[in-house]
Amino acid sequence: MKKIILFNGGESEEHEITLLTNGFLKNVLASLDGYEIHEVMLSKTGEWLYLDKPCTITAQKTLETQGKTIPIDGALPFLHGYPGESGPLLALLELYKIPHLGPGHEGAVLSFNKISTKYWMEGLSIPVCPSLALRGLEDEDFERGASFLKEHDRLFVKASSQGSSKGCRLVSDRQALREALEEALSLSPYALLEKVLSARELEVSVYEYRGKLHASYPGEIIVPQGKFYNYEEKYSPQSQTKTVTRAPDLDEEVVERIRSYSLRAFQGLKLSDLARIDFFYCERDGIILNEINTFPGLTPISMFPKMLESEGPSFRDFLEDRLQALFRP
Repeated sequence: MKKIILFNGGESEEHEITLLTNGFLKNVLASLDGYEIHEVMLSKTGEWLYLDKPCTITAQKTLETQGKTIPIDGALPFLHGYPGESGPLLALLELYKIPHLGPGHEGAVLSFNKISTKYWMEGLSIPVCPSLALRGLEDEDFERGASFLKEHDRLFVKASSQGSSKGCRLVSDRQALREALEEALSLSPYALLEKVLSARELEVSVYEYRGKLHASYPGEIIVPQGKFYNYEEKYSPQSQTKTVTRAPDLDEEVVERIRSYSLRAFQGLKLSDLARIDFFYCERDGIILNEINTFPGLTPISMFPKMLESEGPSFRDFLEDRLQALFRP
């Protein structure tokens, strides 16, 4: 039996969403043979708990708790936000040479920071949205942001290193800009300002399976007019947003370019196992890569498993394949 740590919770604003994701994972793992799962809960205040008792992992590849030592063969660090998706937990696992699913810590850091993602995509000749990065709210920084707002009329203000929908606001005047920047900079060291596009929101599941890299047909997020896909709209029971796993009325050339950009981004950042890559498709501006999610949501409403299963393996078969690859000599 391979002994695997399933990390859960986390200190980020997306703690509760991580619980939903890992609930899904636990159900799938229970159907697989050959794995003994040990859940480590990371509290919102940073405590590591195993069966509600303090625990730690060691460089000897063990889980230590209450005088008990459990050998570790691998880990599933599916924590949205800090410290999983953002990289530190992955760096620790790699330092201790504990195999894990998901990207290496460097790919995670580059993908989680929306600003560095843009720089890398530009370097890979993948189109991105016009944007401006700000480091603070000093007069010079704010005036640069205000000039960018004047140029584009409306902007999205985003925290640079948060989940795809946390710390994100739509602004159209200086006061709203200042308030949005204050919120974004309270969550991340930098803020990103992006031009508002009139666009369809498309997503692709990129995944490794049986030795090959695949990109699904694009799915679509259909947001009601006057709304945008922030955290509340994404997870609220009152949300009117709809998702489809196969976006309608896309030219085959558009589909193939989106798939090509997805594979290029995944390979260019040297990611592993899985990612959800989000795009805008605009009649005027064409195809634009928006974000890369290296630990995409795995909840009942999440797009990654839906798009994966719409044309590929079941999520169970995908997870079994990835675990087998993790432990392959």
